[in-house]
Amino acid sequence: MSASQDKRIRIYDATSHQQVREIEAQDIGWSIIDTDFSNDEKWLIYSTWSPFIQLCNITGEVDTHEALDVKPEANRFCLFSVKFSPDSHEILGGSSDKHIYIYNLERKEVEHRVRAHDDDINTVTYGEEDSGNLIITGSDDHLCKVWDRREMGKTSRGYVLGFPGHCKGITHVSAKGDGRYFISNGKDQTLKLWDIRKGANNVDNVRSRRNIRDDSVMTYVGHSVHQTLIRAYFSPMFSTGQRYIYSGSHSGHIFVWDVLTGEKAVVPMSGHRATIRDLSWHPYEAKIASTSWDGTIKLWNVNDEPAAKNNEPMVRAAVVPNYDYYY
Repeated sequence: MSASQDKRIRIYDATSHQQVREIEAQDIGWSIIDTDFSNDEKWLIYSTWSPFIQLCNITGEVDTHEALDVKPEANRFCLFSVKFSPDSHEILGGSSDKHIYIYNLERKEVEHRVRAHDDDINTVTYGEEDSGNLIITGSDDHLCKVWDRREMGKTSRGYVLGFPGHCKGITHVSAKGDGRYFISNGKDQTLKLWDIRKGANNVDNVRSRRNIRDDSVMTYVGHSVHQTLIRAYFSPMFSTGQRYIYSGSHSGHIFVWDVLTGEKAVVPMSGHRATIRDLSWHPYEAKIASTSWDGTIKLWNVNDEPAAKNNEPMVRAAVVPNYDYYY
């Protein structure tokens, strides 16, 4: 799936690389901000500069395109990050008004609205693959935080731990899925590995902009994070045992690091002519798909075949309209 500033969401067959569906986005503002698939692969959500999460079906004979109102108090509002819960019954959102939103899809209403950070919340995710109990957030206030979904209520925010270490805003958080480790990409040009068990419980009393304390397990460098919310992930369990961390870069390269040593696992892959904002490692095959501000989606081979050695994309999967600026 890709989303671009021409107000189109495109879905491709990962085997044939052919486009199989196109969705015209609604209530755009100026860009599609974030997207996510449900785990059952039946639904798609996306956010824009608006108070709505848009819900679309992927399968079925009747097309659904429903606007879910989160009813924020702010006039100018955006959900920078949206995620289906592991059971696909809720949607988690991180917003420009510094709040976490949890939207209940069965009741079609916001179940929790929690003041979580001191600045924009750029990224949210779940800490476990099979449970929606642990929530991880990252903000422009330089902090990552972990929340306990079970503790959220009228008298508790559910906040558990904070993770100081970045000296600028967080662009993306991604969990290993084991409830123990997650990574964060930062505007300070670093990518950090965190152990949830070693978080701090007093970071709300410290302005992280002035805090030089670093509680991360490992720091990875070499890529560049500018202009947009560049994303990073753990490599898949099936084919790599989650041995690597990989990220896009403002330089137009894909960077892959060894989790344990912090060394670059391969020569940074080059081929895009502009920022790589997002990318995805195939769950079973040695391929990475990347999307760039140069208006293309590329598919890369990341094993020992010649295409990987020459740092050339093995196939160009798609071309989308080019714009001067993507979010």
